[in-house]
Amino acid sequence: MYKLIALDIDGTLLNSEKKITEPVFNSIQEAKKKWCKSSFINR
Repeated sequence: MYKLIALDIDGTLLNSEKKITEPVFNSIQEAKKKWCKSSFINR
């Protein structure tokens, strides 16, 4: 079972306006409530 979600900020997490869309935000929140921790990566 996965226990961590690592998300690339540019292009995956943020849209072209540099904002997190509501569906993405809601999905992350739901995953955090149920089973995982999250980590945000920017290189």
